[in-house]
Amino acid sequence: MKHWYFLLFILLITGCNKDEKELEYSEIKIEKNYPYSCEKKPINDIDKDTLELFSRNFFLINSDVQLNENPLFKHFSEELKDALKKCNFEKQTLIIIASSFINEVTGLKSNLGYNNYSSEYICTQTVYCKNIGKPVESVYLIISAFSVNKIPNDSKLVFNSIMLPAS
Repeated sequence: MKHWYFLLFILLITGCNKDEKELEYSEIKIEKNYPYSCEKKPINDIDKDTLELFSRNFFLINSDVQLNENPLFKHFSEELKDALKKCNFEKQTLIIIASSFINEVTGLKSNLGYNNYSSEYICTQTVYCKNIGKPVESVYLIISAFSVNKIPNDSKLVFNSIMLPAS
């Protein structure tokens, strides 16, 4: 009979842990996805500072001033600059992601979530790429952005990048 009580106890504990895990992560709704830009550059034409800036960096932007002072701003296309300037910073936050790949990028998708236990926002960018068929001569510099409901400037952010083959 003691075995049944032990088994019931284990099932009860396991069930509680499942409920806690479900509450651990909350998906954040993306209010607007902006068109991403992808620029192909010969490897020899990229300076060290630019390559470092595009080495999977992301920025939380809560004002026009932060947007204009962002080191990526000079790399934005005029179309992207105009679109981002229209963001309502009183109600929304921009997340801007810079990354570089040696594979040709055919698409990307971004998600944002909040980890309730570690109190951090987790941004995940999934990048779809073609396979490399020849020696690497170029790098693809990518800038993407999306807006979400306002999050504080001092929020802890974690960034993950996943590369998948293009379908």
